[in-house]
Amino acid sequence: VRGDALIRYDALNQSEPLRITLFGILCLSLLAAPSLSEAVGYDQMGLPATIGSFASATVSAGFLFRECSRRANQLTRIEKELNTELLPIRLPTNALANMPFAKPVTLKSLRGLSYPPRIIALCGNKLKLQEALRGLAILGRRLQQASVYVVVVPTDGSKPSDWQIEKVDYKPWLADSYDLKAWQDYFDSLSSGENAPTSFRWFGLNSAGRSFGSGEEEIPSWIQLLGQHLR
Repeated sequence: VRGDALIRYDALNQSEPLRITLFGILCLSLLAAPSLSEAVGYDQMGLPATIGSFASATVSAGFLFRECSRRANQLTRIEKELNTELLPIRLPTNALANMPFAKPVTLKSLRGLSYPPRIIALCGNKLKLQEALRGLAILGRRLQQASVYVVVVPTDGSKPSDWQIEKVDYKPWLADSYDLKAWQDYFDSLSSGENAPTSFRWFGLNSAGRSFGSGEEEIPSWIQLLGQHLR
């Protein structure tokens, strides 16, 4: 696990490490209770008390496993969020500019702006990207008001002219992935344990670089997503 992921986890979670420690100590204490009772001068524990001690230790071990699993899941999520920092992006300029996109910058550098934007990244084949962008194009002005940029990463070699629905090329909310290979490798790392390739994947980052949602295959309800996370 990355060191900065551990630092962010420790800053965001104060009680979970304490619960892991307490459940661990409780589990070990209950397992050692029959031996400890004799070592400190008490009478030997009877069979019912010994069974009760081991049963309580089993319950404590279950709670310990649950808390450790939650910690592992959070660390994995934080590490994936941090891995997006070096992904390059080119923001759209304006309809009158000579170049449609500005110079490439990393997602990490965008968070240093006065009003950091939010990011929605889409990865899929031509048909899925057309369907996803059709719903986003309707909410284009709403995306612009919420400072949301959409990054499209095709998996089948399709180009913007293939999956853009509207005839107007300029869209103030549609950014350029710039380094397509880097984005594809990142999406592949999100599902490295799966054999079957997916036709569509997406994730969203808020202005602080934290994930507010992700999914695969099914295109989310963009209106619901904007109302819940991108106000």
